[in-house]
Amino acid sequence: MSYPESCDYFRKKCSEWSLTHPHYDMRKYVNHQGKTGLVAEFRNDPLFSRIVCPFLKQYAQGQEKDMTSSIIKEATSLLEGDFFTAEIDIIVIAVLEACGYEGTAMKLAKGLLTAIIIAGAIAVVASALKKK
Repeated sequence: MSYPESCDYFRKKCSEWSLTHPHYDMRKYVNHQGKTGLVAEFRNDPLFSRIVCPFLKQYAQGQEKDMTSSIIKEATSLLEGDFFTAEIDIIVIAVLEACGYEGTAMKLAKGLLTAIIIAGAIAVVASALKKK
């Protein structure tokens, strides 16, 4: 139930999506699954329920507010140009829906969740670049 565990979850998930037949590309996988497919995938993943949803709940209750600014700045500074924003938005909305967020709580968690997903995706991209 921590930021590093959540980042690691999405790092693994992004890597998994990049290796999934027939897409072999995270962006194509996310677009093919869409929000509905991703919501179902997250809801059926016990690891997601144990790590991501409790962390978002903790954050939404205000226990992680001091960390938010630095997390978002860190993730944003790692980005160079347009980092597949449409796909990130699909993932964010699917995660929030899978965790049962609505209204104000959804707005509070969206920024943090975006940073977590971007951090996980960047780890996958960095790993792939190191292998080349």
